[in-house]
Amino acid sequence: TLLVLPRDSTKAIAQVVQQALKPIGINLKLDIPEIGQFVQQWKNSDFDAFVSLNSGTIEPDDYFYRTFRSDGSTNVFKYSNAKLDGLLDAGREETDPAGRKKIYKEVQSELACDGPVIFLTYGQIYTAMREDVEGYKISPNRSLRSLATTYVAD
Repeated sequence: TLLVLPRDSTKAIAQVVQQALKPIGINLKLDIPEIGQFVQQWKNSDFDAFVSLNSGTIEPDDYFYRTFRSDGSTNVFKYSNAKLDGLLDAGREETDPAGRKKIYKEVQSELACDGPVIFLTYGQIYTAMREDVEGYKISPNRSLRSLATTYVAD
């Protein structure tokens, strides 16, 4: 059974996965509850697998620490990896950008080989604006934070 966040995009992804698994004999049942029930099941780790929209910010600690550290606040997988915990702690302590990049590259490698998640898709970000718009910055996590400093030039 696949728990599915009740949004058009996640339902579509779940249906594609369901169809892709049929030829190898896996009959995937989709559970698409209302949002409150989805959140409750997710928080309680009451799922075999799930499809949702998960992301962090451009700061890697924001998502990795809470999601994959053994005692992370959103570690609904109950995933535990002492090596990864050490890397995540080191990432929080390192202040040198090059050092942090090295640590989080290793975090990603560890998760790719041992992690509890398969990321199936990433959304495309499309942005269009007039030439006289200034101050807007495209963020990879779709944050609109830069709108606070965006203006139309004279």
